Amino acid sequence: MLHDIVVDAHKLGFTINEETPIERQIWLTGKQVEQEKKYTAFVADKCIFDYHIYAKALDMDKDVIEITRKIAIKTQNYDHIFYIKPEFPIVDDGLRSTNIDFQNSVQETYENFMKENKIKYEYIT
Repeated sequence: MLHDIVVDAHKLGFTINEETPIERQIWLTGKQVEQEKKYTAFVADKCIFDYHIYAKALDMDKDVIEITRKIAIKTQNYDHIFYIKPEFPIVDDGLRSTNIDFQNSVQETYENFMKENKIKYEYIT
């Protein structure tokens, strides 16, 4: 199981979620690539797509959006992707955003990204 680098970022006091600055988004993207390249097989609760999706949902600088998209498309090499739509409110754990509008934006952006890039996934409910 890959370690959740967003947890590391939070523990380091880095701003995440709706207020994530572009330098942090690039840092997170690089750390995810590093983890995914370290292992030949792994299970993870997030993937390289997440960092592009969040950059786009947050309407970051167009260069950051394009760079994270290119990295996501170029480096992804998953055997299986399981997609779980948010079906219930996220518990406020001090880490994940509980903002429903933000969550909906991320969900819509994710679904559009997978469709536009013909990424195969299995929907789980």
